Amino acid sequence: METDRTLDHATTEAVGLLSFATGTVVGWSSPTLPSLQSEYSPIGGPPITKESASWIGSSMCFGAFIGVPIYNYICNKYSRKLSGYLSAVPLVPSWFLVTFANSEVMLYIARFIAGLTLAAGGVFHPLYVAEISEDSVRGRLSASMMLMYNIGIVFFYLVGWYLPYTTTGYIGLTIVIIYLLVFSYVPETPYYLMSQGKILEAMKTLKWLRGNNNPTIEGEFESLSKRLKDVKANKSASLKDLFATRGSRKALMIGIGIIANSQLCGYFVVLVYSVSIFQEAESTMTPSSATILVGLLQLVGSSVSTFTVDHAGRRTLLILSNAFSAICLGVIGTYSYLKQSRDMSEWGWIPVVCLSMFIVSNALGVSPLRFLIISEIFSIRTRGMANTVCICVMWVVIFLVTKFFVNISNLIGLHGCYWLFSLCCVLGWLFCYFFVPETKNRNLESILKELNGDSIVADLPRRKSFEDKQDQALI
Repeated sequence: METDRTLDHATTEAVGLLSFATGTVVGWSSPTLPSLQSEYSPIGGPPITKESASWIGSSMCFGAFIGVPIYNYICNKYSRKLSGYLSAVPLVPSWFLVTFANSEVMLYIARFIAGLTLAAGGVFHPLYVAEISEDSVRGRLSASMMLMYNIGIVFFYLVGWYLPYTTTGYIGLTIVIIYLLVFSYVPETPYYLMSQGKILEAMKTLKWLRGNNNPTIEGEFESLSKRLKDVKANKSASLKDLFATRGSRKALMIGIGIIANSQLCGYFVVLVYSVSIFQEAESTMTPSSATILVGLLQLVGSSVSTFTVDHAGRRTLLILSNAFSAICLGVIGTYSYLKQSRDMSEWGWIPVVCLSMFIVSNALGVSPLRFLIISEIFSIRTRGMANTVCICVMWVVIFLVTKFFVNISNLIGLHGCYWLFSLCCVLGWLFCYFFVPETKNRNLESILKELNGDSIVADLPRRKSFEDKQDQALI
């Protein structure tokens, strides 16, 4: 049995290199944007403006928005292996453009292309992991996606600060090449092989993953066959099906609300602009050290969340996460406001402590729970379409927040931005308190009945089927 789990883990971590690679894309911005705005810009020419920096930081969101439906189609239409290769391909020209960029436009294009892989990672990785892992370890292996992503962010915080600009591009490209080489050794998923009528190959792959003598193989094989029949029997949902019933409309409102909540709190802004934020805050720590600390705490928070998510109530964690985030952002906003008119050097530790606590509270609640709850409040038939809509909305919100953070900061001050983010957390707290149902340890039927106002719902009871586990893997 130990061999079985080892192969599960090894295969998952091989695919997890894609999440690591997407993390490097996000982590690149924070240490690089200040150097591009300096007198000695690594791309030559005059320093880029704050407006240009905001476009470089946010242009990848365009690519991600466009990439979600594209990769959703690819993953459903073609093999998982081909999807895995195509998911990483955009990073090759992206890192080439970053490495040899001599203008802002080249960086805009590079970041846009990189955004395609950000979308692909969110679609392909959870799908592949869900289809190759055992039920008993699927949740933990799926959570490793976020962990590898955060490791990638922290890694490039370090690389961006301590290595030359062009070297970071070569390292990013090397990571992609390593992923493509390693991925060539991982198998096609048993589920996809069965869907193509390759029954013997599917059984062979399942035995390779679980071990030839694993007694659970036959039962798992039957479960895969049943799920395949269920999927073929049910027509895929369209966009209008999300508005067909009161329950689906309310679920869509909750899903979009939680997604908006996760980004309007300023979480992604901190990841992209952390160095600039600490420079303006004039904290007691150097901007580079503070940024790396925040990245490490995010890593710790995401690691701890793999245990808390399954032991604490979803709704409770969302409420607590928003409450602590609101307090932290409110305090740092007040610090920034007071710093304009008085000497706050004695309190220079406040920005580091508050932003660190904000990152941890977000990593323990809102960030890991958003897609888990979405997978639990929609019917099996509408879940895929709902997830696509919510991910697209997420990237639109991330773009708006990341792009206009600089503009709003110039308009109302950095302290005003913190207070605005704090207000969004308060609104998120109210939204979760009044609208989000508790879904922990509840079957799908009871959740749908509550959303429909206790009306009769023509749906199956929630069971720990392969499809349920796959959708939960989207966390």
